[in-house]
Amino acid sequence: MPADGGSPISSYTATCSSLDGGAAGGDSRATSPISVRNLTSGKTYRCSVTATNGVGAGLPSPDSDPVVAQGLPGAPTISGITATDTAVSVAVTAPAETGALPITQYRASCTSSDGGVSALAVSARWTWPSRPMPG
Repeated sequence: MPADGGSPISSYTATCSSLDGGAAGGDSRATSPISVRNLTSGKTYRCSVTATNGVGAGLPSPDSDPVVAQGLPGAPTISGITATDTAVSVAVTAPAETGALPITQYRASCTSSDGGVSALAVSARWTWPSRPMPG
């Protein structure tokens, strides 16, 4: 338990600064963990934490080890589409922005405009940059 100077700790504030041009961020909570949102995906950050009590904010912790912010990937591009009597094969090119994580799944939905059956396909066996989606 941290020393509180005679006044209970009321909140912790985490502040994260980018080492390579990402947007800085911070947030406060009464308990751990503290989620710092709206950082720039794919950018590297170091974070520190301060504790606050009735007297004020204490000194910041030492900086954390560097960490890369992770986010949602960008939209893939449809690079080709072919149809048979009962199936459609959709080829895609992976988005440039992956959210700093490998892409693990693609979803393709096809909607008929003339009364045919609509369908959704999910592929976890995808290889990229471009591969037809399994029908």
